[in-house]
Amino acid sequence: RKVENDIKLSRRPTTRTQGKTTEKFPVADLKEFRKRLLAAREQALSGVNVLKDTGFNEADDHEADGGDGTNQTLRLQALGQIGDVNRTLQQIEEALHRIDDGTYGVCTVCGQLIRKPRLMNRPFVLTCMECQSEMERARK
Repeated sequence: RKVENDIKLSRRPTTRTQGKTTEKFPVADLKEFRKRLLAAREQALSGVNVLKDTGFNEADDHEADGGDGTNQTLRLQALGQIGDVNRTLQQIEEALHRIDDGTYGVCTVCGQLIRKPRLMNRPFVLTCMECQSEMERARK
């Protein structure tokens, strides 16, 4: 007898099944992911250029900011933001390499395909939502 309130989870393909080929995204999906990754890379690179232009075009002279350190603080913030963008760029490059080597979209923890909506939102993630949630719970 079936209970109507049962939550049904879709069975996702897994790479842990011995003797079977690894489930992968269709070529059309991979092309769409590559397109999104390349667009994200361009956006990140333009952001770095804007940060460099606004954060570093002031003279390094301490007197230029009235002696209160405002320009230096702004430069340090820009450097931190550039570091964040560089990490994102590295993640994007790694995702592009995974597309090329056929491992893109496979969770590095459980070996199952990462659901497409998650990859469409964050195309360089390494884990499925279930594993990510489990890791976050374990950290607390």
